[in-house]
Amino acid sequence: MDSQKLYIVFAIIVSFGTIKPLYAQSNEAFLYGEILLKNGEKVKGQIRWGNEELMWDDMFMGFKDGAPFNSKRAIPIKENEQNSVFSHFTFDFMQLWENRGQFTRYNFKCQFGDINKIKIISDTKARVYFKNRQRILVSKSYENDVGSDIHVYSYTGMEQKLSWGSIDIIQFLPYPEGRASVLGAPIYGRVETTNGIFEGFIAWDKEERVGSDRLGGYKDGQKEDIPFRLIKRVEVEGDGSLVTLNSGEVLLLRDHRDVNNKNEGILVKQEGLGHILVHWEELISVDFFEATIKPMYYRDFFITHYLQGTVTDKNGNTFLGRIVYDLDEYLSLEVLDGIHNNTEYYIPFKYILTIKKQNSNYTKLCLRSGAELLLSEHADVNADNQGIIIEAYGRKNLYVGWRELKFVNFK
Repeated sequence: MDSQKLYIVFAIIVSFGTIKPLYAQSNEAFLYGEILLKNGEKVKGQIRWGNEELMWDDMFMGFKDGAPFNSKRAIPIKENEQNSVFSHFTFDFMQLWENRGQFTRYNFKCQFGDINKIKIISDTKARVYFKNRQRILVSKSYENDVGSDIHVYSYTGMEQKLSWGSIDIIQFLPYPEGRASVLGAPIYGRVETTNGIFEGFIAWDKEERVGSDRLGGYKDGQKEDIPFRLIKRVEVEGDGSLVTLNSGEVLLLRDHRDVNNKNEGILVKQEGLGHILVHWEELISVDFFEATIKPMYYRDFFITHYLQGTVTDKNGNTFLGRIVYDLDEYLSLEVLDGIHNNTEYYIPFKYILTIKKQNSNYTKLCLRSGAELLLSEHADVNADNQGIIIEAYGRKNLYVGWRELKFVNFK
């Protein structure tokens, strides 16, 4: 199956189809919790991370600190891998991972719904605890989720801005059933691109996520700031955008990153998939309307587990056990990155059934939803992948390099 056919299969699944129920009341989709400050005070309410993340399906990002798990067992390398990048390393696992990381920072991504709590360590570090009590130390990355100010909204709608340095622990809790969101409903819509149509919850310019957020631009030199709840459609038009309001009024807006090629992209979020990032160059239009799929609530995120399954090499040998993918991803909540026709995908491993290497630069993903994707241009899915470690049950750890890999089947 070629890449275009693979894409068509995927597009059919994520694009609109039959009539679906509306989910306008989706308050349980929002971040909520209790924050313990260093002075002993506790603040409880709806949470927004900086001016961006505010839903359970949004992603928390940082750099990993240290090796992914505590294992010091030897890792035998296949003798026929004479050109293995590990041929000059000593094979204590911790040392192996650290050697690999001399000039590279390893990204960590997971959805907020997978997190139990976050302990602030310093201005640039935090310890993230998951629902299964596992934890990982992360440091500040280019996404600035570590170190960001936190906005907390009380039941009455009062906003309190908390600096990162004032916080001790952020304890996440399910959003109280029946409680209104002070920020309005999540933005939802259908995104038409040169690569197909995607439908889901939207983060505009990777920031604006709710109806109270505003789209900026200039019309005839006059600044416009329009709440997304008033917008019906945005269509790319030259160096700006045609914005159609619910009232029927149409505005041509320019000279602002929300409406031109300085826009950092449109994120489309879906359960069973993860995030799709559509770049401005591929965008045609977006139609906004009430959600036709249920957003993800905190209770929809289950206990995290280790990646487990079978790894098959090109000679047909199959190895069963725990899996460390690309030498650093080992939990089901972690995220695989890849690109198809300049559209970026961030897919939690829990949604992936099979990873099948097509050649050194392309990999086919079969998702648990039945969708298929052909991805490239990222170390998770091309020849830059550093290989897979299998913690084989009852045996020493095994290593399969990317050149030797045929496919991975997850339990």
